[in-house]
Amino acid sequence: MLNFTQTSFLALTLLVLTGCTFQKAPTQSTEPTMQATAPTPSTAELMAKAEAKVLKNMNIMGYAEHIAIKGVDDPISARLDTGATTSSLGVKVIREFERDGEDYVLFRIDAADESADTAEKTFEAKIERWVRIVKKEGGHIRRPVVKMTVCLGTHLTTQEFNLADREHFTYTALIGRNVLAKNNVLVDSTEKKQTAPTCPELKASAAPVETDE
Repeated sequence: MLNFTQTSFLALTLLVLTGCTFQKAPTQSTEPTMQATAPTPSTAELMAKAEAKVLKNMNIMGYAEHIAIKGVDDPISARLDTGATTSSLGVKVIREFERDGEDYVLFRIDAADESADTAEKTFEAKIERWVRIVKKEGGHIRRPVVKMTVCLGTHLTTQEFNLADREHFTYTALIGRNVLAKNNVLVDSTEKKQTAPTCPELKASAAPVETDE
């Protein structure tokens, strides 16, 4: 049988154990973690970067430039027109003829700023196709389309040109999208004649046909 001292010691021990059992573990406070994020660029910034990237790969030219034509030493005036699908060259057609079952045309460039160099050169080219041009006064006219090698800025390109009577136009040639797009040309409508034609390989090109008509 337990005496008073033993009973008191047992009760005290149970009380201590009970307190240890129900004591809450201390909580550890943690600071929230902040992650650094890059600022989101605005729409204006994105557009500016995209525009700069596009301009970097474009050749900016004025609405009027000089172009060089294979076989002609003197440059001729040209209007750069993004509204025109194809290009046009002012000429005087001498005659059309057939060779080996294909149609050809003999012509001279009718330069608005005509020089002796362009006036004396006669060109012969195969007719690739015909185009129908609607006239302002009504009706239409047919024009032969030939391939010409020209220098625009520093770019040498061979593209289709329809041959036209441009006697009453300011510019000898009209450069349309078929040439502009191929050479990544962006037209500045506020400027003209910014870029002289410089194509070293054009100087080595074959001369045009010399004929007695």
